[in-house]
Amino acid sequence: MTKIAIDVGGVLIAKKHQDGQDTNFDPDDIKWLPGAIEAVRTLVTQGHECYILSFCGKKTEEETRVALHKEIAVSIPENRWIFTRKREHKLREMEKLGITILIDDSDDIIQLIRQNNRTGILFHTWANVMKEF
Repeated sequence: MTKIAIDVGGVLIAKKHQDGQDTNFDPDDIKWLPGAIEAVRTLVTQGHECYILSFCGKKTEEETRVALHKEIAVSIPENRWIFTRKREHKLREMEKLGITILIDDSDDIIQLIRQNNRTGILFHTWANVMKEF
C-alpha cells in the first residue's frame, strides 16, 4: 500500500490569489479544481492510503477543515489531515508517517521531497497526476 500526501491550495482547491504562497480561498465560494474529488476517490479505491498535507496559518487551517469536511472527509478521514506552519515541515511529517509520495503545486517543495528520496509529483492537472497511478 502506497502512502500519498496531497496538498490543498492549488491542488484540491483553486487559489483565490494565484501568487499566494500558501492555501488561500474564499470559504464562502470554494472552487474545487477539476477532477480533484474524483481523483482522491480513485486513489483511495485503488488501495492507496491518502493524507492531506497542507502548509497554512491557523485561520486558514480552520477554513480548510470546514471545506474538506464537505467533500474530502468521505475519502480521507480527518485523522489523516496534517497542517504545518512551515512549508519545509512537510518533509518531516512525511518521514514521520512513512509517506512516500507528495502531490503539490510548489516546485520548491517537490524538489526538497525528491532530494530526500521521496516521490514528488508537481501538480498541473489531475489528469496528469493520475497518469502516475
